[in-house]
Amino acid sequence: MSSIEDQERKQIVEKFFGFIMQGNPSGGLALCSKDCRQHNPYTTGGMSELFEAMAEVQKQQTEYADPDLSIKNLVS
Repeated sequence: MSSIEDQERKQIVEKFFGFIMQGNPSGGLALCSKDCRQHNPYTTGGMSELFEAMAEVQKQQTEYADPDLSIKNLVS
């Protein structure tokens, strides 16, 4: 994979987590394919439920209200 593709993927991941940290799960969900599936054993339901749970947890984390998001490695 070229460094340009890696950079584009990194930007998508940063946008994804940015939406979650802002409490905007629908923004993160819009970055996923329609047939995307979640495999989190702690969340029942599909991607919408997972994103809602992630956003809710972020809202409750006042200790990390302004996190610094930095991505070192992407795994595909």
